[in-house]
Amino acid sequence: MGNRIRLFDADVMLVNQELQWELFLPPEPTFSHIHFLASHEPHQPFNIGVFFVRVSDLAVDLLMEASALRFHKPAQTLWAPEQDAVNLILETETYKDHVIFQPRRWWNLMIAEEEDDYYPGAMAIHFRLFDLPDEKPGKMREYLDRSIRNPDEFNIPPSNLTLLGEIDAFWAAASNATSLLARAKETLSALTKEEQDQSPELMRTARRLQQTLWRHADNLDEMRRSIADVEEVMGAVQAIEIQSSTNEPYAIPTARSGDGT
Repeated sequence: MGNRIRLFDADVMLVNQELQWELFLPPEPTFSHIHFLASHEPHQPFNIGVFFVRVSDLAVDLLMEASALRFHKPAQTLWAPEQDAVNLILETETYKDHVIFQPRRWWNLMIAEEEDDYYPGAMAIHFRLFDLPDEKPGKMREYLDRSIRNPDEFNIPPSNLTLLGEIDAFWAAASNATSLLARAKETLSALTKEEQDQSPELMRTARRLQQTLWRHADNLDEMRRSIADVEEVMGAVQAIEIQSSTNEPYAIPTARSGDGT
């Protein structure tokens, strides 16, 4: 794991011994700014059951602020105190550029009382939200017995999975989004106030891509749509310089993927 620590709850079972945790780490140095690998919970913005954290001062500060949140802001409503506190801190300006969300089925596959969707090749299974005390241990014993009786059901090498391609596509999209946002920011800063007023679509699509990168990088389709929207508008923005030299008004076309914030 190098300079990373992985943390997981007692109701998490490591099932695929053919996978190494290092597979999921951010490529260096492109993503040296990422200190926190997270995953979503269904219907919740973050799940604390499994996560990766870089050994760094920033990560220590993040976890300390999350631990102190419910004491310093007692009026803050926290449904799941530790989980909600970490999520609120992750959303702040100080930390949101340093976290990225990965698909939970890779290493935080969730199996609950009302759903049992095992994904072949998952590295870890997280048993969550069981109402009765005996239900969770019973489900965990079921999977433990299955892994003993038929280890090949769970121990699937990456060469027999689509995982490596998924990981490459994930980081490629994140890298593309990061560089595209830098270009969009540079382009906007070079425009005059009048030209900026004529290009609200660039600001809107760039803002949407930034939000997608921050909170929904695990959704590859959404990432690609957001990237395509910014690329389309960036290409159109170049026409502003041509039109401005002739003093003719020019409007940036609306991105095709629809509304965003």
